[in-house]
Amino acid sequence: MKKKKLLLISVLILSIVALFTGGVIARYIEENVYGNNEVSQEDFFFTTDLMHNEYTDLNEESTNTLSVPVYGEVENTDRLIFSIINYYDDLRINSQQIRYTIKIEDTNASVNYSVMQNSSVIDSSEDDNTSSELTIGIDSSALNPATKVKQDFKVAATGDVNVDTTVTVTISATAPFQKTLKIIFELHPDLSGVRYKIEDAPGNLYAELVIMNGEAVAINSASGEDIFIDVSAVAGELLVDESNSGIAYTIAGGKNYPDKIEVTSTINHDGSFSVLFFKTNTNLNYSTPETIIVKDGNSDYNITLTSKK
Repeated sequence: MKKKKLLLISVLILSIVALFTGGVIARYIEENVYGNNEVSQEDFFFTTDLMHNEYTDLNEESTNTLSVPVYGEVENTDRLIFSIINYYDDLRINSQQIRYTIKIEDTNASVNYSVMQNSSVIDSSEDDNTSSELTIGIDSSALNPATKVKQDFKVAATGDVNVDTTVTVTISATAPFQKTLKIIFELHPDLSGVRYKIEDAPGNLYAELVIMNGEAVAINSASGEDIFIDVSAVAGELLVDESNSGIAYTIAGGKNYPDKIEVTSTINHDGSFSVLFFKTNTNLNYSTPETIIVKDGNSDYNITLTSKK
């Protein structure tokens, strides 16, 4: 009789435990299966590789629009390329499928620009309509987790690209949230003038500043045309590599922390000159597309480096 009572009590206790824990377990399973699909506007990762590389702050408002100057030939080349991505990093990936459209417009009526994916035309500047709806990513779950996706596109030109043109690519997410991205390619086919760019990427030990001379004559201080590089804003971020030659330091903190650097080397027509900078934080990206340098009132060319901290 006592054994039956003990057995009955044990079964009763187990039933009560199962009643309470069962709900907890069920809720845990439900949250794991469906929780990934609960995405907020703040967790909506939808951008382009160009913007992702340019801006390091996830919440920076200006990440929705990016201007990209491009100098020289673009016809029959792959210089106008971009990718659409559904993530911020390996841990922050959009958990729902994103639906979006692409629209391309330009300011040159004699040239047709098209957004291409592989060999398919997604949208054309000759067509006033927006592209058909595209998708990126998946609706994830515990059994089917979200994965990083990168979709590659390029802008192709048909016609004689011989004048300055602005090509605007508008990428509009329609679901699960609305978001509009704009890439503005500023095309400058004429290579005359003096330009500079910075070649860099996250993880690089060095950033390389490249100055290019498209003028008909050489540039040097003897001709009264000096090139100055203002590095005051990046003091402590970029240190001038001691292997550089052909430069002089405007003394403020010595060659390790100068205010400005003067290029003393002659840069011939169609020639270039490089300055290497050691990065104190290799995670930062100082890459800058080709940018024209306009002479100041003293016939000098001035380049100002911008902090990325």
